[in-house]
Amino acid sequence: MILKLRSIKSRVLLLAGAGFVGACTILTFAGTQIMMSSARSEAVVAANTLLNQYKGQVQAEIGRAISAAMVMNSAVEAVIFDQKVDRDELAEIVAKTVESQPDLLGMTLAFEPNALDGHDKDFLAHTYSDPTGRFAPYFFWRQDRKVGVEPLDLTKAPAIERWYTRPLRDNRSQIVPAYTDSVDGKDVLMSTVSVIVRRYGTPVGVITADMSLNAIAGSIAALKPFEAGTVSLVGAGGLWVANKDAQLLGKRADDAQLTELKGKAASTGFADMVIEEAGVETYRAVVPVAFPGIEEPWLLSVSVPVDAMVDGALDARNLMLLTAGGLLVLALLGAWWAARSLATPIARMTQTMKALADGDTGVTVTDTGRADEIGAMAGAVQIFKDALIAKCEADEAAAVEADAKMRRAQVLDRLTKQFEANVSVLTNGLSSAASRMETTARSMTTVADQTTSQSVTVASAAEQTSANVQTVAAATEELSISIREIASQVGQSSRIAEQAVSEAQRTTQTVQALAASAERIGDVIQLINTIASQTNLLALNATIEAARAGEAGKGFAVVASEVKNLASQTSKATEEISSQIGAVQQATVEAVQAIETIARTIGEMSQISVSISAAIEEQGAATSEISRNVQEAARGTEAVTGNINDVRQGAGETGTAAAQVLASARELARHSDTLGAAVGSFLSGVKAA
Repeated sequence: MILKLRSIKSRVLLLAGAGFVGACTILTFAGTQIMMSSARSEAVVAANTLLNQYKGQVQAEIGRAISAAMVMNSAVEAVIFDQKVDRDELAEIVAKTVESQPDLLGMTLAFEPNALDGHDKDFLAHTYSDPTGRFAPYFFWRQDRKVGVEPLDLTKAPAIERWYTRPLRDNRSQIVPAYTDSVDGKDVLMSTVSVIVRRYGTPVGVITADMSLNAIAGSIAALKPFEAGTVSLVGAGGLWVANKDAQLLGKRADDAQLTELKGKAASTGFADMVIEEAGVETYRAVVPVAFPGIEEPWLLSVSVPVDAMVDGALDARNLMLLTAGGLLVLALLGAWWAARSLATPIARMTQTMKALADGDTGVTVTDTGRADEIGAMAGAVQIFKDALIAKCEADEAAAVEADAKMRRAQVLDRLTKQFEANVSVLTNGLSSAASRMETTARSMTTVADQTTSQSVTVASAAEQTSANVQTVAAATEELSISIREIASQVGQSSRIAEQAVSEAQRTTQTVQALAASAERIGDVIQLINTIASQTNLLALNATIEAARAGEAGKGFAVVASEVKNLASQTSKATEEISSQIGAVQQATVEAVQAIETIARTIGEMSQISVSISAAIEEQGAATSEISRNVQEAARGTEAVTGNINDVRQGAGETGTAAAQVLASARELARHSDTLGAAVGSFLSGVKAA
């Protein structure tokens, strides 16, 4: 048995035993997980049981208010069945129901307009009527624990929307979402149960029961399932009714995970999930809480840390882990002993190999007498040591010969380096000169190209300038001709203006003579008018005398009458002529004034023409001078064009010469590179030899 333990195989078996211990440890962990899973399943069942228990408590608490409203509804519907209604009797039913329910805050019985008995107007001042006569008493517990009553005002639509209008509109009983109201000076979280009152199947009114949610909120929030969990309740409208955070009461439950669980529970009656809350693995489950006659269920939720649910299983797991840990320590100790028994001789052999690698052939190889694999390895190391000793002796002989070759190589290397340095200086200088020559040639080529390009540009610009100058010269010549023509026309205009002034003066004299003639004609007309007046007077006297003569004077009277008529016509004609002559005189005066104005204007135009003529003469002289200067500029630009062409030709010749220099520089650089390569090849051959 001892001989078997000396082999590597035996020690491997020992390590396998340690592996077995590890396997046992793994099995322990697996068993722990199975146990934890089983414990978790049992905890889920327990949580479900607790939820149903809490659910029953909520249904019982809220169900009392619903039951009270339902019972009263049955009584009311029986009373109003035949429309022979006693309002006081109805009020008594409500009051007695409130007295029998000390946990309620109050109850209401309200009807639609004229839906109770059709006589609302007859009850305007009734104790239980609102301002329109509708039956709407609210019976409630006063602070002295006596039942009080007050009529509600059903005309305020917003105030009655949740508990009256909406249930009637939906035609179904409802629980109003939780809200906070003041009762006896204290804020109370409350809700209202609204039950529909029907007559012959038609909704005619609503019965309400107000209940405080403070008690149920406190009792639910105080629950601690598994000593570490919490319970919460979501009521109608998705508002919190019970929560460990009192600030959330009456507010909307907008928890996404809760919404997801609610959707699942709606069809299965139960839903759960495991989530992370503040870094803690938490089990969460929900159940819907249904109430009789109410369509919308509430939602009861429980949240428990998973560790708290499986607390007993955790203790068992910890014990199993401690046991497995002890076994693991023992296995590690066994493995350590096996490793040490293998590692110690291997470490000694490693030190021996390092010494041999460092050239220490005097080291002693141990463990060569062992019968296991380590003994075989030690024998191999001994063979390696013997071979190393033989190699060292051969190396010493080779070192003597190598030393002689090294001295010869050093001399040859010194000569080669000296030759290489001299040739390198020569080839580097030659290469540098070739590079500088090539750079200079490139610069010359570039300058020549730029000069050629710029001379072409300048020549083009000079030619364009010459053409422009010629154009300007032609234009100035045409301008001079135009100015001379304008001067001639202005002179002609001046002469015509002088003639017009003379003609205007003669016309003025003629018109003035016409005015004098018109005045003389007026005098003659005045004379004729005077004669006509005298003739008319004589005819009048003749008519008078003919009348005195009687029958003998009738013929003379006729003649006198005709003479009188002619005198009158003459007088009218002379008056018309006088009027026309006056108009002629007035027109003559205006014509004289207009002609005088025209004469002054023409005189001014004549003066302006003289000024224009003088300015045009000066402009003509300046234009002639411009024309002469432009012609001289044209001759200068022609000379510039010729010179630029000469420069362009010289730049082209310079470019050709620079190209030749560049080619020579490149040829020189190529020869320099060839020389360097030949020398390098020679030196490489020498060094290799």
